[in-house]
Amino acid sequence: MFFGGQDRDDDGSGGGFSGFGFVIAKGSPEGEAAALAEIRERYGDDIADNFQRSRERVRHPRPLTDSERSVIRNAVAPVLRDMEASGAIVPEILYQSSADDSRDGVTTDIALGGGHRGHIWIPTSEYSPAEQVWQAADQLKEWEVHELWEAGRPATWPECPEHPGTHPLEPDTDGQGNAVWQCPRTQQVICAIGALGS
Repeated sequence: MFFGGQDRDDDGSGGGFSGFGFVIAKGSPEGEAAALAEIRERYGDDIADNFQRSRERVRHPRPLTDSERSVIRNAVAPVLRDMEASGAIVPEILYQSSADDSRDGVTTDIALGGGHRGHIWIPTSEYSPAEQVWQAADQLKEWEVHELWEAGRPATWPECPEHPGTHPLEPDTDGQGNAVWQCPRTQQVICAIGALGS
């Protein structure tokens, strides 16, 4: 019926998604209704209602507006370039949101191989373009490390050239309006985000 799970839907259809750590297995409408009733009984109306709204958002994601698409595109483009240049796993940016959009920013779903694989949230209020790129890099780095680990590949992305095989670089801003990759051990800036392999 339902069980603890991750916030993802591997086949992209939305039937197994949960935003609250539950997954309702796909099945008959009666089976899904029974599972939801069990969640309601165990955890109360608020959690069951939020869970149901979360499932509906996944089944019917909201397309991003043109201005929201622009925010996402500008923030993720340099990071995607770095992923491609370094042979990393590259997600598809869906420009739709199945997340709760109550925070001040823009959320987009991301996918891999046709299946939902999470969200990226880019803050908008009082964030510079470099800070937005930093936010995208931070979230995509975490996503990448997880995907590499699941694929059985070394989960160190982007690898620190100063200390190979030990730790990934960390995103930051350099105080001069640039988003950068830096060594977390020495704080040395390695390159701008978007310039890996250049």
